[in-house]
Amino acid sequence: MPEKKPGLRTTSHSEGTHDHPGPHLFQEIVRTHQALIGNFSLEVGMPSARMGVLRQLRSSEDGSLGVVDLARALGVTPAIVTRQVQELETEGLLRRRSNPRDRRRSQLHLTARGQRAFEQLHQRAHELQSRVLHGLTNEEVATACHVLRSLRMAIETQRHESRG
Repeated sequence: MPEKKPGLRTTSHSEGTHDHPGPHLFQEIVRTHQALIGNFSLEVGMPSARMGVLRQLRSSEDGSLGVVDLARALGVTPAIVTRQVQELETEGLLRRRSNPRDRRRSQLHLTARGQRAFEQLHQRAHELQSRVLHGLTNEEVATACHVLRSLRMAIETQRHESRG
């Protein structure tokens, strides 16, 4: 029988006995994420999908991605990315360049204006973080980061194992 951890309750399922954290951990994570992204999106006046495109392009190795790679990184369909790209392109925040290896495809790059927009979003995100975390101790923040990082790593490990 697995060792019972403090704060966890054991429940029985048809596959065996499992330790489960308090009720609805994933639900709480999703609600927190939605509240955070929704409020930030309203505050900066930019839809979260567009912020995601800017963030992915800014953090890519060479500063460019194709639509399919961008969609995969964001976990959405290429059609969704294409709509966001068209709007960002119209506003002068990104541009397309022909892919040198495949002329049928294009690479997306942030323009100087897009770089500035991302930097402003990044600064605003730091300001929001300071406001939201006000009142929490450094230990509470460190614990939250540790738990969330551990969950993310477990999810990524499981995803890689299920592919292989």
